[in-house]
Amino acid sequence: MADLLLERAGELAAIERAIRMARAGCSRRLLISGPPGSGRTTLMDRTRARARAEGLTVLSARGEERERRFAFALARRLLPSDASAATGYETSLELNRALARRAPVLVAVDDIEFCDAESLDWLAFAARRFGRVGVAIVLAGAATRFEDAVVLPLRPFSERAVAALLHVALGQVVDAAAARACHLATGGHPLLVCEVAAATANGRHGAEAVPPGVARFLQRRLRSLPRGARRLARAIALLGPAATLHEAATLAGLGPDHAAAAADRLRVAGLLVGEDALAIAPPLLARALYDDIPPARRALWHSRAARGAVRPARVIHHLLRSEPSADAWVAETLASAARRALERGRPDEAAALLRRADREGAGDRGALLTALAEAQRRLASDDEIEQLEAALEHGAPRAATTSALARALLTHGRAAEALALRDADPAELHAGARLIPGHGRSAAARLADASAREDPSPRASEGRALMACWAAEAACTAASAQTAVALATRALAGDALDPESPAYFSACAALTWSDELALARRHLDRALAHARRLGSLCGLARAEAGLATVALRAGELEAAVEHATTALGSGGETAVGFPARAVLALTMLELDRLDEAAALCDASTPELRYARGRLRIARHEAHGALDDLLEVGRELARDVIAGPALIPWRSAAALAQAPDAEELARCEHALATRFGAPRAIGRALRALATVGPVGERTDRCLAAVQVLAPSEARLEYAHALCDLGASLRRERARRAAREPLREALDLAVRCGAVALVRRAREELLASGARPRRLAQSGRDALTPAELRVALLAARGLANREIARTLVVTVKTVETELSHTYAKLGIRSRRELAGVLQPG
Repeated sequence: MADLLLERAGELAAIERAIRMARAGCSRRLLISGPPGSGRTTLMDRTRARARAEGLTVLSARGEERERRFAFALARRLLPSDASAATGYETSLELNRALARRAPVLVAVDDIEFCDAESLDWLAFAARRFGRVGVAIVLAGAATRFEDAVVLPLRPFSERAVAALLHVALGQVVDAAAARACHLATGGHPLLVCEVAAATANGRHGAEAVPPGVARFLQRRLRSLPRGARRLARAIALLGPAATLHEAATLAGLGPDHAAAAADRLRVAGLLVGEDALAIAPPLLARALYDDIPPARRALWHSRAARGAVRPARVIHHLLRSEPSADAWVAETLASAARRALERGRPDEAAALLRRADREGAGDRGALLTALAEAQRRLASDDEIEQLEAALEHGAPRAATTSALARALLTHGRAAEALALRDADPAELHAGARLIPGHGRSAAARLADASAREDPSPRASEGRALMACWAAEAACTAASAQTAVALATRALAGDALDPESPAYFSACAALTWSDELALARRHLDRALAHARRLGSLCGLARAEAGLATVALRAGELEAAVEHATTALGSGGETAVGFPARAVLALTMLELDRLDEAAALCDASTPELRYARGRLRIARHEAHGALDDLLEVGRELARDVIAGPALIPWRSAAALAQAPDAEELARCEHALATRFGAPRAIGRALRALATVGPVGERTDRCLAAVQVLAPSEARLEYAHALCDLGASLRRERARRAAREPLREALDLAVRCGAVALVRRAREELLASGARPRRLAQSGRDALTPAELRVALLAARGLANREIARTLVVTVKTVETELSHTYAKLGIRSRRELAGVLQPG
């Protein structure tokens, strides 16, 4: 196999010199030293071929373990076919005559560790006796020295050689991580590397699978070992790295003397490394040995190993691989480990432990299932619903478990079922259901109304969740932004609310809708940090979705994309993830990426239908846009949501040329004014300016600018400035139009609002101004987010590493790199370093 000759240039050169010296009448002795599978046989084949090509007589044989007891067994097989038959000592004499007659000669012997002693003695004698006859003696085997021979040790393949071999086998360049992983698994052992490469090329090698060729190679190695050594090897493979001889011997059922002898045999065979901490090497052979243990025995040994293990991590490792036996100690040990995993923010690990603990069939099943549901909740899996329902059947505390079940149902969009539960906290139910599309919104509104009648004075209530409920309701009904902010602030004060509870996010939403964006961001950042500590994908998705909404309203479009994409990657298409999808679609509209916005929009929720209506306006599809937006209005009326701070569908419908456009715009303006949030008021005034009397257009645009100027809604302010400049320009006040248009352009550029940048530039040009040219390509054209990703990629970080560094999804990294390549005019990350050099 030519692949086994990689990195063997030095050995091949030494063999070539020995052959040339034999032709010149000099002798040379070489020992190719290496374990089985190191490529020594391939080198011997090459040696014989080169010797024949150079005209040497080749006498070749291979050591056989079954013949080691027979004197001169190997020497007889070296005799030429025309030599006289000989036995015993005469064999060596006949060989001496053959060498003398046929020089120059190559004597090639493989597997010399299996040669009989007499043949080895003759080889040593021949090396001395025929020093000037032209005899090249090339031996190969596991031996490390032989009678003054030049030793050619066959070292393992380097990582570079492994990468080259994989490249040849797969027909494509493999990344450094894959080559490194293969090198670590095989220890660079040539035959193992070749087997992995071949199995991978044939699609038969998964991450944990042992290639068939490796299994066969192992079986050949094991057959030469005594039974005790085989049992000890399997025990060490099962115990894993750092096993002690005592642990392995106990597991294998060997006494101290037998275990020591078996360990020595394994070391001689090259399978065992370490003194105090033992391991089978390389790791791929350890895996093959592990797989070789029959499944029932393997599970039993794991159970025994768990009882004898000292380190808690090893106890858990073995218990997870044992079979259930209704053992209370096993269930409690696994449950305790799961609690520690949850405390460390590793819910996936905790879930695996708790599932195994539940299978054990012992202990408090209600508590186990409740803990498992918490792990599933953090993983944003709807399996938590099934676990909580089962926990109630097995005696879990009813009130707490029912409230957890209600949260789970709300998270996964099953608001009606959640609201039907008894014993759940009504304020939490409202807080969750009010934010989720569907019939639950109207039911939640009735729930809030009932709680207000029971306790109409929020100051008298100590319930933080109830305050959050009323804060959200104040925004939903366009009651008062001031009231919403006051209630939300009280609800969130003192960190009393759980940062993952629906009530917490309801309070944050109320702050966002009321244009208290900095305050909302501070509380959402706290929720995000809390979710990261817990490893909670559900909490992460909620917080990122909230931050995406804040970023969009603040005009931080890149941040909005990052937050929304992360939320979708964490919470998926659950009720937790849907707000992020709508925010991302609206952000794509501002970025003038209409096709990407279209891929996100459907009619599954009012928020997404509203985004689709806005998209259709951008595409000049007024009829379809109007249908969407009026349907949004009907859905929100059923949901008892009137507040334009949530979804300003009326102003959008007015812009879609609704027959009653001015009436819709006036209605929205009245509701927005009553509520008092600047962004909602400014947007309504902009719509009124467009669809109202032409003579009032500039005044309304100016009013929108004045309302929005002190607010945090920078993007809406930029739109209002552009509207004002456009209106002044139409009134032929071209010089007066330029100042608001320049400010609009500056803000739009800072926000990254591509569509608004284009419109503001066009208006400036129409006003007679000459705005500066914007970079369309090169480094200066990159957005800050694109530049951050590109610089990390140029340093050699993989996409997953960049995502982890910037706390975004891999998909976000891929998208940013795609845009970067287009702007820089390159095709791959290898070109980034050159084109990103400043100046």
